Amino acid sequence: MKFTNFVTRPIVAAAAIALLGLTLGSAQAALVPFSEDFNTGSAPDFGFGNTVIYGVGTTTMDVNSNTNGQAGTAVVDLTNANGVPIIMSTTFSASNFGGNSDIGLVAFSDTIGLSNTGYLADVKADGSMRILQGPTFATVLTSAPAGTFTFDASETYTLSLAAVPNASQLDLTLTIVDPSSGTASITASSTILYSGIRYGYRSRNNGGLTASFDDFSVTVVPEPSSLALVALGLFGMISLRKRNRC
Repeated sequence: MKFTNFVTRPIVAAAAIALLGLTLGSAQAALVPFSEDFNTGSAPDFGFGNTVIYGVGTTTMDVNSNTNGQAGTAVVDLTNANGVPIIMSTTFSASNFGGNSDIGLVAFSDTIGLSNTGYLADVKADGSMRILQGPTFATVLTSAPAGTFTFDASETYTLSLAAVPNASQLDLTLTIVDPSSGTASITASSTILYSGIRYGYRSRNNGGLTASFDDFSVTVVPEPSSLALVALGLFGMISLRKRNRC
């Protein structure tokens, strides 16, 4: 697959206390990581919309609509994802992926059928990529043209969507990765901040598409400022320990 690249003691003590506060606060307020590998033969946390044909086998979930041109969805409710930086990730493979079919991730939606609010980030077989927002995903925030990546039915891809709050907007990054070939990403920002609790998959059938998803996860992304504070706090704790030994 080919991609186109488009210190005094009071300060130390304060840093150590800040580290403890950050760690405890994050543990209480951050999103509890969610993951599903579909290895149990079922997906009890997921709801399905738009007359979805789905099957959970030994390792994957297959999501599609039984009507040509219609989108099928599989979403899970995550009630503590709003207001924190998150990244959704999945692997997928596909057969009969062509025409106007698309495969993607949805976030912050308020309905299982995903017809009202939220964001959709998807890819098409022609190698194009999009990030859209509701209602009805009619607004394209950004896109990359055909040929941004090359789809190969024999490959398994990793698709991820990062959503990071930034003051009064939400920064979104869609990335597709083939470990053997490379990475392609697009980014967008939205000042419309949706707060739906549904996150998951969407695939639109236009020509017999079968999309097989695996290893779905939603995790918290540490903010750079938080990482810096953690590093300072750790340094402070080490410095205090060394001084106490002297």
